[in-house]
Amino acid sequence: MTIRHYEEKDKSEVITLIKQTIQLINQKDYTPNQIKSWSEIDWDYWDNSLKNHLAIVSEKNKVIVGFSDMTTTGFLDRLFVHHDYQNQGIASQMLQYLELKTPAEQYSTYASITAKPFFERNGYKLVKENIAKLRGEAFLNYYMTKDEIVHVSDDESIKSLF
Repeated sequence: MTIRHYEEKDKSEVITLIKQTIQLINQKDYTPNQIKSWSEIDWDYWDNSLKNHLAIVSEKNKVIVGFSDMTTTGFLDRLFVHHDYQNQGIASQMLQYLELKTPAEQYSTYASITAKPFFERNGYKLVKENIAKLRGEAFLNYYMTKDEIVHVSDDESIKSLF
C-alpha cells in the first residue's frame, strides 16, 4: 500500500469510493434517508473544500482504496476506506500520515457513529455529541479531539513508517 497526495484526476474515483462506502458501510448506523442525503456529493463544494487541506489517497495495486484530508490546523474533515478494504489498517495509516505531516496542538474531527470506535482506538477522546444537518436530514455524530503528537518533518522518515 502507498499513500500519496490527492490529485484532481482522482476526483471521480474518490467520490465514487466515498459514496459506496457511505451506502454500504454506514447503513448500519444511519437511516436510508440519511444515507441518501450524505452520499450526494456536491462537486463544486468538494473542489473548494480541498483548497487548504492536505488531501491524500491510499493505493493498493494502483487502485485507490482510501481517501482522507486534514486542514492546516489539524481538523480531519474526511476519512473513508473502500468498502472492500475495511479492517486492513488503511484508515490508521492515513490518519497517522496526516497527523505526522500536520503540526497542530490538537487534532479534531466530527466522527460518525460508525467511525467513533476507530477514533477512540487511535487516541481521540469524545468531547461532545453533535447533531449535524445536511440536505434536510439530521445526523448524530461526535466531536472528538486528540492531543498533539510527535512530528516527523522528513518525508523519508515518514515513508519508512508505511
